[in-house]
Amino acid sequence: MAEKTKQVQRTNTSRSRKARGFRWRAFVALALFLNALILALSGIILYIAPMGRIAHTTQWTLLGLDKDQWETVHTVLSLAFVVIVFFHVKYNWRSLLAYLKDRVRKVYTMQKELAAATAITVLLLVISIYSLPPAQQIMDFSENLNDFWEARGIEAGYTVVSEEEAHAEVDVPINTGLRGYGRLTVQAIAEQTGISVDTALERLRAYGIEASPDETMLTLSGRTGYSPGELAAIIAGQPPESHEETASGE
Repeated sequence: MAEKTKQVQRTNTSRSRKARGFRWRAFVALALFLNALILALSGIILYIAPMGRIAHTTQWTLLGLDKDQWETVHTVLSLAFVVIVFFHVKYNWRSLLAYLKDRVRKVYTMQKELAAATAITVLLLVISIYSLPPAQQIMDFSENLNDFWEARGIEAGYTVVSEEEAHAEVDVPINTGLRGYGRLTVQAIAEQTGISVDTALERLRAYGIEASPDETMLTLSGRTGYSPGELAAIIAGQPPESHEETASGE
């Protein structure tokens, strides 16, 4: 009899779960928690990551993702977080409203705590906006990390070009207005100069440079020792020295 009763209870529980269906409120709460975790992780990683110039030159990655991918993850999940928060408020509106009313009633008994919390928040905003200690030290530490990553890249045999060189101009046979081409790929420069990707790769091979269409000028620069401008000049059908002449004449 007892066994039969347990079986009936299990059957009823199973039916109840099936009838309940997908629980959107639980889904939103879990999604909010997971998004918050990944946002915290990506935020920390982007803080310690090298600047784009160094990251692209040395092909920096962490946990299998490069800096551009981490930036995309952080941006997309930030937008998703806003949407999830909206639905979280929607599904829990009554509970949140009751909680806020209760907090408002109790705020009169927490005036010191409210004043302290407000003062600390305003102080942090002022410190951040005007780069006062310890905000300045926090940002300086990030700059020191950039120097660390750059030194690591140089030790590994990469040629890390300067910011000015990465974003200098280069003359090409047609007026394409190339500028800031350090992050452009071989294919992108080939398209802007009106040649095929195969031609661009052949011109690079003539200088002993093996490349793929999706490699950027900064990445190639780090591997070959040529500056991004010299590489772009080679792809455009000019000798690499032509870029140096243009740069010196600016």
